[in-house]
Amino acid sequence: MASPPPCLVLFSSGSNAQNQLSHSQQEDSHVFLPCVSASSSSTTELNVSSFPPPGTRSIVQLAFGANHTTCLLERSGGDREVWGCGDGERGQLGMEEKEHDEEEGGEGGFRRLKLPPFPPELMVGLDSGEGGYDYQPIKIAASWTTTFIAFSSILRSKSSSTSSSSSLPSPPPDLLLAMGTNDFAELGNGRRGRSDGEEKFSWHVFRDERTVDLVSGPRHLLLLLLGKVNERSNQQRLVGWGAARHGQLSSSPLSTLPPLVSSSANGSTPPPPAVVLVPTPLLLLPSSPSLALGAVPQLALGLHHTLILNHTFNPSCSQLQILGRSTNPATQISLPSLHDASCSPPPSSNILQIAATWSSSILLLSTSTTTTTTESLPSILSYSKSKSSSSTKQPTLLTLPPNATSPTLRAGSEHVLVSLWIPQEKEGVKEVWGWGWNEHGNMGDGGTENWEEKEGLRRVWPSSSFSSSSSSKEEVERRGGQVVECWAGNGTSWVLVERS
Repeated sequence: MASPPPCLVLFSSGSNAQNQLSHSQQEDSHVFLPCVSASSSSTTELNVSSFPPPGTRSIVQLAFGANHTTCLLERSGGDREVWGCGDGERGQLGMEEKEHDEEEGGEGGFRRLKLPPFPPELMVGLDSGEGGYDYQPIKIAASWTTTFIAFSSILRSKSSSTSSSSSLPSPPPDLLLAMGTNDFAELGNGRRGRSDGEEKFSWHVFRDERTVDLVSGPRHLLLLLLGKVNERSNQQRLVGWGAARHGQLSSSPLSTLPPLVSSSANGSTPPPPAVVLVPTPLLLLPSSPSLALGAVPQLALGLHHTLILNHTFNPSCSQLQILGRSTNPATQISLPSLHDASCSPPPSSNILQIAATWSSSILLLSTSTTTTTTESLPSILSYSKSKSSSSTKQPTLLTLPPNATSPTLRAGSEHVLVSLWIPQEKEGVKEVWGWGWNEHGNMGDGGTENWEEKEGLRRVWPSSSFSSSSSSKEEVERRGGQVVECWAGNGTSWVLVERS
């Protein structure tokens, strides 16, 4: 007998102008409050309950726009659904003409999104009955006012009498749905902008390739695809579109990019285009034999820059590639060593994870010179723009709390969260720490003072504003349960907990 799904509750804090926090009110929240889901039983009655809804196995992803939030959740039976809340006026939340909550002042919370129909020419081979294929959402992302959903076909088998796989047609191709605005060609439909009455969504078809990852910045998007080169070898391909003026979608290393203002008189290379209008290949990434080990590149996107961390079969050959420009790109490229004071570049194998705010690059490093993970001492290196000048300041090294393990980086618009495992006598507790911009109360401490990077990591959950003592099992339970995951959005923070 299958065990029942966990009781999950999502908490959020921060900016809430359009109820993108999915609270029962539409004001900024300086503390973490539980999210709600809403369903209308009639045109006048709105039923509100906690989110995610009962029967949810996990929240796979959250994605954040300017004033909207989308959620990919998985039900206990394995089906996945896309939910959303906040501003949907521009089509970024699907087919609704108007926000469901308009008469409720923006209140109401998460709803399952009504998505546009699949392209009819792709429905051959799909069958919701005895076997066949069906499409299921597997990845989501969001730019400022646009939402992206990747779909892949899955084989349905609802009885033992289902026909053998040899009698089935080939799996339908993977799809990508882009819906919302097109200010920076985010829809990828070959145009920039959208005329009145034009569709607010666009479908993309990727034949003979499978979606591996989907990541968006405020204005540009990357899609990582996997296709077969031959029977024994696969190839990963990175495609992108959207804003490109700063070289964030260039296939060239940062050091070889032409200047932003080219001197065409002397025949120099023209600058990058302002936007990339359609999904365009950027890089072919090493695959075999790395893919057998699950070596999938990490992607992180800021406003004007792109980070790509490629893990290869040999960890010492892992490479960090930076596309795009900052105010001082040379400083971003030079990775100071933690082993001496000269700030010479360390081996790329020291980089465990990457993340990006709008203007910063965040690296989780291992200070160990060996490949033995038990001897590694993770630290965080943050490259950010100086407030007093237009240059990039010297990177800041942030150390983790004593004995903390299993760190995971989450970067929002201008703040960073880190989930950590804190060992205790009987059992450990997962906590969330962080630093950064706090104008909307997104750090959940009850105030709006920024958490300065130079002061180091501070605990976000359980919050010190609720207790002067160190975290304990009792406090974790009082705050809502054990931490499962955290996310950082545009002036917002999110913590998913499991209650017993």
